[in-house]
Amino acid sequence: SKPTNYLAMGCQDGTIRVVSYTYNINQSEHILTAVACSDLVVDGPIVTLDISASSMKLAPADSSAVPKKTLVVGSLCGFACAFHQSGDADRPFDGPEEIISNLWCGRIGAEDGVLCVKSICVGGRDRLHGCIAIGTYSGRVLVFEQSGDISSGYKLHWSCHLPYPIHAISAADLDGDGVNEILVTTRRSLHVFSSCSKSNNGNE
Repeated sequence: SKPTNYLAMGCQDGTIRVVSYTYNINQSEHILTAVACSDLVVDGPIVTLDISASSMKLAPADSSAVPKKTLVVGSLCGFACAFHQSGDADRPFDGPEEIISNLWCGRIGAEDGVLCVKSICVGGRDRLHGCIAIGTYSGRVLVFEQSGDISSGYKLHWSCHLPYPIHAISAADLDGDGVNEILVTTRRSLHVFSSCSKSNNGNE
């Protein structure tokens, strides 16, 4: 059977619509076939989401197991949450599981809206582990890891504060030393931080 793919869309009213579909190339035609459509609802508006292989429990390199998907969602209401693949065709993701809530921006006297979320891998080849990175309107960068299994919640792994709203976060090994750096894009700048495995403080 063909593998199932997922497309997630966030809406202003807090609805996340998840479309399950299969993809096939047949005689030079690219065919998308919708399998199911389901709605998840959180406190919106939703401005950012990321759907990827589960960042929390990465399978060993020699494992034949297929990693489950994790859907991470950020809201202008100052919180972020995660949904985990369930295996149920009618409702493919379970949740929400809170990552952080009640983020507040004193400068504007309102919730500190989450502008970007991203599942990233930090550490080196031998100690690679997954985290969830969150960027906010006030310039906060918050990197979380799971405390234990899915039911144990999240703990803060690393954080910093930049002077502009955070628009994108990613991780890559830029210098070829086998350890990922964290890249943060703001409205006016690009910052590169050494991975937390190199330094507890995450040097820029």
